[in-house]
Amino acid sequence: MKELRIAAVSRSYSNVCVGWGEKFSARPQLLKDEIKKLIDAGNKYIVVSHENSLGRPFKRECSHLYPNAKNLAESYRDHLQEFNPLMVFYTRSQSSFLQSYYIQTVHEGSTKSFREWYDPIQQTIELSWLWSINALRSTNFLTVIKKFEDLSSGGQEDYIASFLKIFLPTEDLPKFKYLAKRNISVGDIGLKMLLKCNKHVRTNAERKLLRKFFQENFNNTNYPRPTLLNDREIDYLDKLYIADHCALQDS
Repeated sequence: MKELRIAAVSRSYSNVCVGWGEKFSARPQLLKDEIKKLIDAGNKYIVVSHENSLGRPFKRECSHLYPNAKNLAESYRDHLQEFNPLMVFYTRSQSSFLQSYYIQTVHEGSTKSFREWYDPIQQTIELSWLWSINALRSTNFLTVIKKFEDLSSGGQEDYIASFLKIFLPTEDLPKFKYLAKRNISVGDIGLKMLLKCNKHVRTNAERKLLRKFFQENFNNTNYPRPTLLNDREIDYLDKLYIADHCALQDS
């Protein structure tokens, strides 16, 4: 990456300057200064990768995913246009996204069962990606949409290479090995135990220790991934949003 003059804002710092989007809106200069610092160091491409940049995906009083996406996209447009950014947005099937995000809430300390969490959502919230993507496109930045499932099956190296292809000339694509496994989700047994343990955790420090323990010892590499939706529900969701995915693929 260094040879190609590619640098990335660290995840720890993007938590500080982006957060759930609200940190960027409150103090946009933090990220701008970091990008300028990396440019001044001789880098040609700066990657800012942060999965929470469009805010939280669910609000009970809102009828679609990522209700803050439009306001946050406007904030990025107003403050980052001098860098001529390229936005890359990964979608995944609704059934996969729901199950993954629920597990994330348990990682964060939730004690709700999947049904307690999901039943209110399925009754009130539209799960199309179009709201978020239209919000990004309204910035007039070049925006690339990718489907996560098409890229993740080939392993981490293929996934990273597919990202680099978006902005690098083909002849510059590097060969590399990336073996680190970061922020692994819990497996099926780990999820059941973590739900029980969360009831006894009082502080953020305790929660981080507990999460780390289960990610290291009961992760979905060593145990099956939790299956939270049944086949009928998955089939229903896939059919309901198939038109969206066909329209958005690699657009």
